[in-house]
Amino acid sequence: MATVKKLQASSLMEVVVAMVILALSITVGLSIFLNVTHSSLTGSRLKAQLLLDQQAIESQETQQLINGVETIEGLTIVKTVEAYQGVEDLVWLHLEAFNDKEEKLAERNELLWVRE
Repeated sequence: MATVKKLQASSLMEVVVAMVILALSITVGLSIFLNVTHSSLTGSRLKAQLLLDQQAIESQETQQLINGVETIEGLTIVKTVEAYQGVEDLVWLHLEAFNDKEEKLAERNELLWVRE
């Protein structure tokens, strides 16, 4: 006569506990992934702001106050120069930095005195 072996199975409570642990693990992993992704974007914005600061200083020192578009280190820098409220010696310098997806990463406005 054949013997019937009894299989051990998990109880419903064990399955629920395992699913809760799995859900918590996925939540923690996703949270870490999003933080890392966000910090990368913050690094890009910081790099863009530093490039704009450098461009503003260079424009003031060299007095190259002309409109233009320039690509530096993978970022597109748009420079706009306008007369400031009709005052001869003042110009409004507006700089914007865009990434390769045309997203604006940083912006800088500065009032410059034009030396003659």
